[in-house]
Amino acid sequence: MKTPEVQSQPFSLRETRQQQQQLQLQLQQQQQQLQLQLQQQQQQLQLQQQQQLQLQLQLQQQQLQLQQQQQLQLQLQQQQQQQQQQHLVYMLGCPGSCSPSPSMGRISAKPLAILHATKELRNAVSVDSSPTTPSSRSRNHHHPSQQQQQQQQQQQQQQEQQQHEQQHEQHQHALTSAASGPGSAAAQLPTPAAAAAAAAAAAAAAAAAAVAVARAAAAEAGAAVGKEGEGAEAGGPPTPLQPQRSSSSRGRRWKQKGRCSRETDPLLLLLLLLVLVLLGGLQQQQQQQQQQQQQRVLVPPPSVHAGGGPSATIHPHPVPS
Repeated sequence: MKTPEVQSQPFSLRETRQQQQQLQLQLQQQQQQLQLQLQQQQQQLQLQQQQQLQLQLQLQQQQLQLQQQQQLQLQLQQQQQQQQQQHLVYMLGCPGSCSPSPSMGRISAKPLAILHATKELRNAVSVDSSPTTPSSRSRNHHHPSQQQQQQQQQQQQQQEQQQHEQQHEQHQHALTSAASGPGSAAAQLPTPAAAAAAAAAAAAAAAAAAVAVARAAAAEAGAAVGKEGEGAEAGGPPTPLQPQRSSSSRGRRWKQKGRCSRETDPLLLLLLLLVLVLLGGLQQQQQQQQQQQQQRVLVPPPSVHAGGGPSATIHPHPVPS
């Protein structure tokens, strides 16, 4: 009875060894599969990190481009403001038939309207304030065709107005074509800039009304001077237009027509201050808008760290003994 038991024991040991070997092979295969999966996941994470780095580089490049564009816009605005100020000084310094130089560049339509209104107001004031000295009356007596001279002057003024209107239309056409192009930020004006533009237009309208009143007064004065010349020709007494003043004081205060006066009118100084204040307000509003646009630039997302993925350590199940 003892012999079969001795023979069955080695057979059972062999089976257990075979089972252990099979289990070890299965464990090794599972470990290999897990390692392959982890390697694939790490490669995917690396690819994602590279893509995120590329996106960050693109965002930085876009931000640099935006900053360059904003700097160019600031430079253009500063150049335009300098040109407007130069044009304003040029227009106020010469009330005669002065034409702007070609180096002034393009200027917006509303400041131009204010400038031309101030120029016309100064012309009207200079015409209205012409002296009526005895020497001028004697000149009127020697020149009976004063009405023809007035008509010629009116025609010249009309021609100058037509030229100014053509220049306005050209400036407006150039501004609209520049604003309708790609990347133009001038087309999107907020409400404060629109309010400032409306204020500038109102100032221009007030200046135009003052010019009309001054022209009417100048026309009445010219008609009175014409009547006075006709009365001098007929031998009648001249009609006094203004109270008698000394010719020396009048010669100091008034200048001849057609020459640039070195004395400035207080009304013109007020108009100049109004235009400068409006330009300063527009500049401050544009700077505030640009600062708001810079603050609204998107901040790039935080980069994913290389060690953020799952750990590659393997904890195999314990092998049954």
